[in-house]
Amino acid sequence: MLQVDEELKRLYQADSTDKNLIVEFRRLGQPEPFLRLWESGYIMSESMTIEESLSSSENLDFGSCEATQVSLTLIDIEDNIKDTEMAVYQTLDGLYPDTGLYPGIDVYPSGYTMPLGKYIVQSADRQTNRKYRNLVALDYMCLFDVNVIDWYNALPFPLALRDFRARLCRHIGVTEYVPDYLPNDGVMIYKTIEAAELMGRDVLIACEQLNGVFGHFDRNGVLQHITLQPNYCMIPAVDLYPGTDVYPVLPGEMNDQVYDERIDPYLCISCQYEEYTVQSIDKVQIRQEEGDIGAIYGTGSNCLTVEGNFLAFGKTAAELNQIAMGIYGMVNGRQYIPYECELKGLPYMEVGDAELLDFGGESIVSYIVKRTLKGIYALKDTHSATGEEIRSTEHNVNTEIIQLKGKAAILKRNVEEVSAELIDFEKDTSAKFAITAEQISVEVKRAQEAEASLKIMADQITLSVKNLKEDTESQFLQTAEQISLKVSKGDVSSQLSLEPDQIKLTGNRVIIESDNLKVSANGTLKCTNGVFSGTLETDVFYAGDDMVQFGDFYVSANGSNIMESNSGYITISQGSVPGGYGIITVSGAGSTTTIKQGQITCLDLIVDTNEWSVSPYNGRVGYILDRIWNHSSWGLETLRDRIDELEDRISYLE
Repeated sequence: MLQVDEELKRLYQADSTDKNLIVEFRRLGQPEPFLRLWESGYIMSESMTIEESLSSSENLDFGSCEATQVSLTLIDIEDNIKDTEMAVYQTLDGLYPDTGLYPGIDVYPSGYTMPLGKYIVQSADRQTNRKYRNLVALDYMCLFDVNVIDWYNALPFPLALRDFRARLCRHIGVTEYVPDYLPNDGVMIYKTIEAAELMGRDVLIACEQLNGVFGHFDRNGVLQHITLQPNYCMIPAVDLYPGTDVYPVLPGEMNDQVYDERIDPYLCISCQYEEYTVQSIDKVQIRQEEGDIGAIYGTGSNCLTVEGNFLAFGKTAAELNQIAMGIYGMVNGRQYIPYECELKGLPYMEVGDAELLDFGGESIVSYIVKRTLKGIYALKDTHSATGEEIRSTEHNVNTEIIQLKGKAAILKRNVEEVSAELIDFEKDTSAKFAITAEQISVEVKRAQEAEASLKIMADQITLSVKNLKEDTESQFLQTAEQISLKVSKGDVSSQLSLEPDQIKLTGNRVIIESDNLKVSANGTLKCTNGVFSGTLETDVFYAGDDMVQFGDFYVSANGSNIMESNSGYITISQGSVPGGYGIITVSGAGSTTTIKQGQITCLDLIVDTNEWSVSPYNGRVGYILDRIWNHSSWGLETLRDRIDELEDRISYLE
């Protein structure tokens, strides 16, 4: 609440007080206004609306940084006022404070000046009647809606939270008031994220979350860190609040209704409120994501969850617990009744104030979380607060930035699943264990490089290991009927399957290395011994029950033939003659078998004819030829002599 005296409050509460509105416009960066408007003639009567809020969510969202909006209807304004700075004041006749309370002696000589905020004009569009402009402006919080990633990357980390926030405010170009009760302002901040875009408001929200306060610009354009005054008749442990000035009410002075301002019945136009009280926050949890245990301070059940705050990434469990304790001291004991009340306009009251609403015999105490101020002369206020009796789980900001540091431990327990997951955001690794009624599963992952999983079901066990970069995978599958091993790379795979009636090995290449047996990658088999039954077949060799085949020739296995060609032109068979001598018969498809263009070399040769097969040589060709030569040489020599004699006679006769 603005620090004003009771006389000023009385003037606003009275119906007859003369009120005027003054609006000044400045170019950004310029100290002096270039345009000053008064209500009379330039601002449509009662056209002002100011909407401000600490938190617009259902439950108090500690850390929120919401912009205040003002709207006006201007008359006959030709100046280009879009994107200019706008200061809004209200003057009251009848009270003359010290000159320091208004901009200048020569500016507002006739009364008190009530500041209503400083803004940046967002639009000033003409109405159908071109004489009028609808002006919409936001306070300096809108300046944080810019990408500050370059600023963030250039910071000299590490920094204390206080220094980190101060540098942000200087970068944006706003003034900040820093109270001495912010519990975690000394926490060291490290670079924890990598992102293409980081909005300044998200950074400010992260700062305010760690201190359990709301970011809000006051009427003079200064950033304030709003804390709600505790509303309970007990003082917590000394280490739970940051300073003695945070809880100024002494034990002997305390009652169960602590408030900043009392609203008497004549000021209320209408009021509605819930039949329950929003319970005090009695536990604070800081976590990386939903399901993460993180750090917890407090033992209650009404929990404030700070989730995904990038300023807390990489903190140890002890550090997070200390931060949670600091936040706890700023949010515990803030119980209130949800309500909405329309009353006379009281601009000296601010969002964050606690007010007692007296209805004449009945009263409630609550916070001004949202307020709408309408009008100029006939000002009307609407104050409200919402909230569930017990907080439900809420999701916070900063979910779209890439985490670089931080760890999470996520536990889930419901009727469908019990699971535990550990995540290291800096190393980009995770491990998860889960149990359902159907299976037990274990998963371990490392970024986009590798992952392994184990699943145990009633009828099956599956184990898988993947190298995502190399596109390789190995699998193990076990059922009651089969054990299977598989290794693959892309579309190429090898597999071993063990079943009750068979062992199956498949693959593009099979290699066996042992002392007595080797199989090379190209299919070459080397072994010391081999015993085969059944059929043995290659491209040029075949061995079956009835024959052995080499290319175009085969050898019968029944002894009927030694070798025979598939065409039938050549047959080599074996037999015997009387006396036990074996013979080999070479035959052809015709009546005779001819050997051409070749030689036969042997120690002996047997001709199977009756003429020469006489004892004791049984037709040995070597002996037969020797007998012919030895016993017939005389005849041959005589024949030669006779031929010579005849040749001589012929020559004589001639």
